[in-house]
Amino acid sequence: MSVNIVLGELRQVARLFGPDVATPDGLGGFTTTAARLTPPEWRCSIENASVRSSERRFAATVSSNATHIMSGRYHPGITRQTTVAWTDRSGAEHEGNVLDVVDTDGAGVETVILVAEVVE
Repeated sequence: MSVNIVLGELRQVARLFGPDVATPDGLGGFTTTAARLTPPEWRCSIENASVRSSERRFAATVSSNATHIMSGRYHPGITRQTTVAWTDRSGAEHEGNVLDVVDTDGAGVETVILVAEVVE
């Protein structure tokens, strides 16, 4: 079995952020800031996460918090600690947290992520 990616479907550009080094906050705790991943942008397709689509791609992770499924070329830096930001076609800004990451067939060709959008 092979993994095929249709490049014409990767119409969105997502900006990727991971946790930076924790720094003391002066009150006995720590704060972390977001650091851009390398590469910092990821071309992907974005679809709404329904229960059916979530179960199809993330069999062990069915989450009622998931709002989007993003898929694109393999990106080794995306983890469950990654934050994703993107602009939709109407110009609205979105930000979400990665709930799960799948390397399709373990081939290092396609990364699919389950995202929960952060709504203020």
